[in-house]
Amino acid sequence: MQLIEKAEEWSTGLDNVKAIHMFELIYYLYVKNKGEKKLLRMLYKYQYYLTEHEKRTNPGWGDFIDRMDVLYRNYND
Repeated sequence: MQLIEKAEEWSTGLDNVKAIHMFELIYYLYVKNKGEKKLLRMLYKYQYYLTEHEKRTNPGWGDFIDRMDVLYRNYND
């Protein structure tokens, strides 16, 4: 998230960054209220929670948000 927030300062435009995953972008848009939350939830489910294997492997939407909040707690404070 800092790569996006500080892109000018750090010269890290998204074209130079290859390590951002779709789930990180979804979370960033969710936290910053840059997208309709229902649509972001649908996008997450389409990308990470569609098949039975994905449902066993990946967290559901609420757990995903909770875990990302913990992961990025220091950044969000």
